[in-house]
Amino acid sequence: MKGYRWLCLLLGLLLVSAGEVRADLLSDGWAAYNKGNYEEAYDLFSKAFRADPGSIDANFALGQAALKKGKYSHAVFAFDRILMLDPGHQKARSGKAEALMALGQTHDARMEYAQLLKGRLDPAERSRIKKSVAQIDRKSRQLKLKAEISVSVFYDDNINFGPADGTYVLPANQQNATWGIEGGAAVSAEYDVGQEGSWVAVGSASVLNSWLDSDTAQEARTTKLRAGVRKVEQRNLYEIVPRLEMISYGHDPLVNIYAIDGAWLHARTRNDYLITRASLERRNYDDKIDPAHARDSIYFRAGETWKHFFENRRNTVAVGTEFFAEDARQEVNSNNGFRLLVDGERELPAGVIGYVGGRYRLTNYKAAALGSPQREDNRWDFVIGVKRRLTENCMLDLRYQYIRNDSNLGVSDYNRNRISLTATVEF
Repeated sequence: MKGYRWLCLLLGLLLVSAGEVRADLLSDGWAAYNKGNYEEAYDLFSKAFRADPGSIDANFALGQAALKKGKYSHAVFAFDRILMLDPGHQKARSGKAEALMALGQTHDARMEYAQLLKGRLDPAERSRIKKSVAQIDRKSRQLKLKAEISVSVFYDDNINFGPADGTYVLPANQQNATWGIEGGAAVSAEYDVGQEGSWVAVGSASVLNSWLDSDTAQEARTTKLRAGVRKVEQRNLYEIVPRLEMISYGHDPLVNIYAIDGAWLHARTRNDYLITRASLERRNYDDKIDPAHARDSIYFRAGETWKHFFENRRNTVAVGTEFFAEDARQEVNSNNGFRLLVDGERELPAGVIGYVGGRYRLTNYKAAALGSPQREDNRWDFVIGVKRRLTENCMLDLRYQYIRNDSNLGVSDYNRNRISLTATVEF
């Protein structure tokens, strides 16, 4: 019994000591915060949080310092921890709404402000929150325009082979390496009537063109026009967008694609999203490329992707699968199969984002060409790269891509290595 009393006394002394340490860290942190030394304040508040993760005072201080430092996702997590313990903590909810606004998550921020307006507020605070809500509503009603320009310098050791869906008509049994430049421009628009749960009009136009140092007959240009509607709810996003895509290959028209794309994003939790996509395309090839129109086809694909966000929202992993089928006028060009994908991103020091991705694609062709076996292709894609935002509007991306295609038709076997450096500027 005597030993038990000593143990209780020791535990009490440790708790008092930890509380005093936390109080000292918070006191020193607020002193630095009030002087504008937000870096020092953030470090001190972080230590106070680690000393007592369940402390509302430590979490609130950490959230406030994170706001000042621009660590908005960290601020959201800190305020969320408070709201789990005390849902009525108005300052934590207000801080969370401010952080969500800074992250561009205006719909979620508006919900937090609406929750605040249900409670008791002093007149000045109520007026401030109403102004924030009105600002969100005004912005959501405005026409939003976005433009970007990208320039890539790349080296490709097998320029003959085109995109994963096999749209390009490619020379057989050749492998040409070249340096090149790829330039792109895109404009997108969005109009929201500003009412929660309403459909939003969306549209975009883009062009991507390549210029090669050698083998200029392989230069390509892709032009896309998209216009459709999108609906955003609390945990769901729906999108239906018709698309017109025009591809030129070797300075001549190759194919026109008339399509409709559909997508459904469902947020199962704050960190786990399910993304369902489907497309239906009509592919019409140009007379010069395909005089008999043997490759004209109906193409369908549908897939599901699970994406997980870790505590740092810049760290993600995604796993998905996709099924596709192409019904061409000539059976030898008809095919079906599936694709598997794995992607990941991680924030590295100095604001660098590292990423990796892998793809496996199995394609079975419906009929065999004369004198050849029925074709089956197994294709592996691997990409690794780093990107860094140089300014708020400028991104630099260094990427390496490896492609391997194994086919039971030897003429369709190939390996491809491509390295590129891309600068993208947003307006």
